[in-house]
Amino acid sequence: MKIKLLLLLIFVSLFSMNTFSKTDDTLPGNWVSPDNMLNTANAYIKVYKNGTLHTSAGMTLAAFIGTTCRGVKLLSGTRTYFALPISSNLSNESGFTFKLFDPANGGAIYDITETLNNFDCVNGYGSTTSPLLLNINLTPVNNPTASTDFSVNPNPVNDVFRLKLNSDISANTKIDLFDLQGKFVQTIYSGAAKSNNIVEVNRDKSISKGMYLLKAIVGEKLYITKVILL
Repeated sequence: MKIKLLLLLIFVSLFSMNTFSKTDDTLPGNWVSPDNMLNTANAYIKVYKNGTLHTSAGMTLAAFIGTTCRGVKLLSGTRTYFALPISSNLSNESGFTFKLFDPANGGAIYDITETLNNFDCVNGYGSTTSPLLLNINLTPVNNPTASTDFSVNPNPVNDVFRLKLNSDISANTKIDLFDLQGKFVQTIYSGAAKSNNIVEVNRDKSISKGMYLLKAIVGEKLYITKVILL
C-alpha cells in the first residue's frame, strides 16, 4: 500500500511540472520558457515565408525578449493562423522578437522581421480575424520592410494618395495600416478589383502624423511598404 501511494505521488509530481521548463533535445537549447512566468496569453499570428502564407508543418516558432524564450509553438500544416502562448512575469511587456526553427533544413534558425510591442500578457494580442503578421525572409535583403511590388504615391502623404500593387487585385485583397511597433491602426482598403491595380485613398486626418507600415494581403501573398503621413 505504501509503495502504491509513493508511486502515485511521484506520478502526480511529474504530471504537474511545467513542460516548458524542460529542454527539448529537438529544439535549440534556450528555446524553453522559464518557470517563473506568472501570466500566459495567446498572440494570434499569421506566418509568411518570402511573402507567401506559410502553413507547412514541422517548423517551430518562438517568442523572445532579448535571449530569453517566452513561448514556443510547433506549426501545423492545417491552420492559416497560430495561437502562440506567450508567458511573462508582468501583465504587459514590450519588445518581443520571433525566430523560426526548421529541423528539416539542417536545423536552420531564421529571424522574423517584425517585433511585438505593448503585449498584454493577461488578455493576449490580436484575434483570429486580425492576427499579427510575421514575415520570414529566407533570402537576405537590404530593406526587408519594403517591397518594390507595392508603392505609395505621393509619399509623404498629405491628402489623397494612390497605392499600386504589381499583382492582380482580387476580391480578397486587404490593405491595413500599422504603426512601427506592429500595432494595427486602420484598414485602408478591402474589396473588389480596381483599374490598373491602383487604389486611391483619402488621408484620414484623425491618424497622427508619422511613419507607418502598409501591409497588403492579396490572396496568400503579403506586400509591405512604408508610408509617411503629414
